[in-house]
Amino acid sequence: MFENKRFYHGTTKKVITAFGTLFNSIKILRENGDEISVPLSYAPTQHFIETLNKANQKPGERINKLLPRISFAFSSPEYDQTRETDTLDILTCVDDSGERWQYQPVPYTYTVTLQIWTKFLEDQYQIVEQILPYFRPDFNVTINDSDSSMGIKQDIAFELLSVDDEDTYESDVIEKRTMITTLTFSAKVFLYPPVEDGVIVKHVIINMQPTLNTEQPVLKEKIQFIVDPFTANADDIFNIIETTTQVTE
Repeated sequence: MFENKRFYHGTTKKVITAFGTLFNSIKILRENGDEISVPLSYAPTQHFIETLNKANQKPGERINKLLPRISFAFSSPEYDQTRETDTLDILTCVDDSGERWQYQPVPYTYTVTLQIWTKFLEDQYQIVEQILPYFRPDFNVTINDSDSSMGIKQDIAFELLSVDDEDTYESDVIEKRTMITTLTFSAKVFLYPPVEDGVIVKHVIINMQPTLNTEQPVLKEKIQFIVDPFTANADDIFNIIETTTQVTE
């Protein structure tokens, strides 16, 4: 453990990308027939407000230009003991390039905050109604969450925990009424330890002997299992040759 071995599976980045993909194609339709794509950004609330403040237009003008918009952010992960498994179990993968293994992953849960920013109530209704029907209360997304060489896929459950509405916000950036809908999710994630190179076992020797305490000679057996041909890989055709040798000591 901590043997100065660098590893990085990119699990958190994959989960963030998977979550964002769920909301990156939302559109609304205005009464004049204009269809508007709702931009999505990864940013906490304060950062989003600072982005609005950087605009050079007057407050009302910049809000009308930038909204509607969706932003989301992930919190720090928290250990989830309820999903813990046997810490000594290992995961293995064997193919033509050899054998690899790693210990069981550790369960963590992220809290995800998604905020919908709109100037008009109708925009808010359209966006929210395109999201809520998919969560009952969770929605699963499959990702490759370990090292790609292990070929492990997991279903990440994004569970909708709450929906809250605001129509005001204490900030210089908002001088007129702005609707903010906050959806809070939990993301149940597994974080994986490093992948280790293993050795494919092709020759096994078992020595068997009685457990009697005696000074007399006892009969021992030596059983061997050998892969034939010895150069065979996991996907090749091979036989297991068993030999038994008896020795008296």
